[in-house]
Amino acid sequence: MKQIRCFIIFISFILLVQFLVSCAPPIGRAYTGSSLPRNNVAYLISSMSGNYVESIDGVIVSKIDERNGNSCGIYEISVGKHTINASFWQQMRGTSGWDKTTAGGDEGLPLTFVAEPRHIYRLANKPSCPEGKWCPFVKDITDKVDVPSNYEYVYQKAQEQ
Repeated sequence: MKQIRCFIIFISFILLVQFLVSCAPPIGRAYTGSSLPRNNVAYLISSMSGNYVESIDGVIVSKIDERNGNSCGIYEISVGKHTINASFWQQMRGTSGWDKTTAGGDEGLPLTFVAEPRHIYRLANKPSCPEGKWCPFVKDITDKVDVPSNYEYVYQKAQEQ
């Protein structure tokens, strides 16, 4: 009986993990036109640790999602110079309910970076930023993360950065 219970718990765990992995958002194209070869694209993670990409090259992320047909968490971008708007927000339980901490406003702060082929980028707060401040920059995390063949792996590794 104990073996059956352990087996049921194990199967339930496997099913839960598969469900959670299947909920990860897909990779979407932030550029228009036909697909580019992998050596002409880079990847941008849209949200991580309270940092959010609001727009890519002047196009609001929700419009890019509509164009792709679903909500994306990683965006394929063409190689070259890009301007994104970044914001920060998180909710924390305060004494009077939920307090929302924000920076960058609704439209976000503009940041420019040059995307290199097959590199992966995400927003981060500069380590030299004073305590309690938000100093965003675009961080290249390619040395720690493989080019996405599977976006669940990218999210997992990006969170370790």
